[in-house]
Amino acid sequence: MIGTGNRGYTVGFSADPEITWWYYALSQCWAFVRYLQLAIVPCPLVFDYGLFVHTSAAQVWWQILFAMAFVTGCFVLYWKHPRAGWLGLFYLAVLAPTTTMIPVATQVIAEHRMYLPLTAVVAAVVLMGCHFLSRRVLWVGLPVVLIFTVMTFERNKVYADADTLWMDVVQKYPVSARANGNVGNMLVRSRRANEALPYLEKAIALHPGRGDHYNNLGHAYATMGDFENAVYYYEQSIEKKIALEDVFLANYCQALMKLGRFDDTMRMARRLLDMFPDKASGYIVMGNVCYSKNNLPKAEGYFKKVLEIDDKNPEALNNMGNVKARQGGKLEEALEYYKKAAALAPLSADIQDNAARLLAQLGRWQEAIPYFEAELAVVPNDVSARINYADVLYNLQRY
Repeated sequence: MIGTGNRGYTVGFSADPEITWWYYALSQCWAFVRYLQLAIVPCPLVFDYGLFVHTSAAQVWWQILFAMAFVTGCFVLYWKHPRAGWLGLFYLAVLAPTTTMIPVATQVIAEHRMYLPLTAVVAAVVLMGCHFLSRRVLWVGLPVVLIFTVMTFERNKVYADADTLWMDVVQKYPVSARANGNVGNMLVRSRRANEALPYLEKAIALHPGRGDHYNNLGHAYATMGDFENAVYYYEQSIEKKIALEDVFLANYCQALMKLGRFDDTMRMARRLLDMFPDKASGYIVMGNVCYSKNNLPKAEGYFKKVLEIDDKNPEALNNMGNVKARQGGKLEEALEYYKKAAALAPLSADIQDNAARLLAQLGRWQEAIPYFEAELAVVPNDVSARINYADVLYNLQRY
């Protein structure tokens, strides 16, 4: 498990320098008690515990004592009553690979690790019930099964969508930086960046060594138009561990460009291209800088390079439309690029707006309507879009 397969880079003593074997072992003592408690009373269940670790034995002292007593008890029981004790040893043996001291860097604690060990717990409870209650165990067991069935149906509602799932995690296990970050990202995607800030700030406070959380907060500020703060948090991400470094660098470049820091943008874009030469994002940034400097031939060259890599990249298609529209006399070419981009990015208000406004400019008002409506479905309160849409309806005499 440590050296092969998909887990090769996420399991082992060097998988994550922030999760040492000692911190992991301390956290597994807490998890050991948690798993047993949930085996008896499965509530509250938590989908993801993130990467939070206990760093001091004082934090989990009684869980350490309980785990030691439980392990000792299993061996003593097996020594004195092998037929009864083997269930305890089976439980420990199945749980041991993930719940001792070998770090699993992606999930320190995970309830699904109890799926197989749970059979030992259930078997032990049933056998004890049969021993002490005989046939009366059915009268006790049936209501328990019914209760657990209802709880299962209720639990499944949490998995209706990702947003509901991560909000449930935050409510039940608020020390998960990953859950707070995901809730924050969900709010940003829902255009509620102001509400996202506390969650994203908490993610940084809980796990300050992870660059992803700074990147997420920077992106939230960028969506709010606060590029100064966006760049500040992007800069905090540099040299920290980031899962999607190409996304981070692209975000950072876009924010720098919005501030007019073109030299810094080009420097970071070259770094992006050096690290990810097969990714389109670096060429898009370079093209955007050239476009901002009105160097249209060079911008067009970069966007064409993107389309060679991915001919269905909506941002590159839209930007090619921008280049053609600015060149003059090439509005029909621009429109074709805008239409292709709009079809690929129905939830991008800016892309829909470009197609809509150019059609309106060309006097093709009826064709513009679906693009304005698509734009307003995403940003219903955008004043400019509503005015432009109203102008089109007026020109069509749809008062």
